[in-house]
Amino acid sequence: MSGHYSGRSASASPVPPQRNRRFLTGVSCDNAIYGCSARLSSPEERIIHKDLCDFEPNSCVKCIECHKEMKRSQLRRHNCIEELRAAVEELKDIITALEAKVNQQSIHLNEAKQILDASPHQILTHRQLKEKWIESYDRDNDPKREVVFESEPDLTFKEVRHLSGLSDTQVLPEVNAYKRYDKQMATDVDDFGIF
Repeated sequence: MSGHYSGRSASASPVPPQRNRRFLTGVSCDNAIYGCSARLSSPEERIIHKDLCDFEPNSCVKCIECHKEMKRSQLRRHNCIEELRAAVEELKDIITALEAKVNQQSIHLNEAKQILDASPHQILTHRQLKEKWIESYDRDNDPKREVVFESEPDLTFKEVRHLSGLSDTQVLPEVNAYKRYDKQMATDVDDFGIF
């Protein structure tokens, strides 16, 4: 030899890689903390076992019989008939609730039809209601009057509100806006001395 030391004797075998060495004694499953006691002897076995491990917390499978998805650990205790019965009961409850809603809606619809049949002349459009309201205030001699519903309930206002189905907050702003406009017109006329 030329005095160069290679660091290896002729009889020594190569050191196996570290990842293969740990499988010589067997490695526990990744799901050992969830209860799996399997000991795996090769990386390939570990990969296969991981896909089939019953203790995998996030592993979902589909039942062949009823096609319900569940965790693999629940599959052993799964009973298709019980699951289907529970699903049918849940659907029956939903159907019962929907039938009750349909019955309630048909009652309201029949009441509305009776009201329409009894008094078709009382059905007014929104515009007709506004015109009726404005006409009632045009008949008043005091153009400076502004409506505040709680302080001055007016028979026409009540009738219009009742027939329209509108709330006070929907009717009052329009009426007060009209009266403010009417009041401004009366003030302008007085300022010019026309009357």
